[in-house]
Amino acid sequence: MTHILLGDDDEELTQLLQEYLHNHEVSCDCVYDGEQVLERLRSPDPAHRYVVA
Repeated sequence: MTHILLGDDDEELTQLLQEYLHNHEVSCDCVYDGEQVLERLRSPDPAHRYVVA
């Protein structure tokens, strides 16, 4: 299963996207503001490693 970081300030839209993607075998870490996105991308924790494209 593919795993992505999904960041958007619209929590309802993010939940809908997460459900849609899950049905297509994509799991998501969801965050709701730009600061949280940057924190995840800068994290040394191997569980928070993402490819930025």
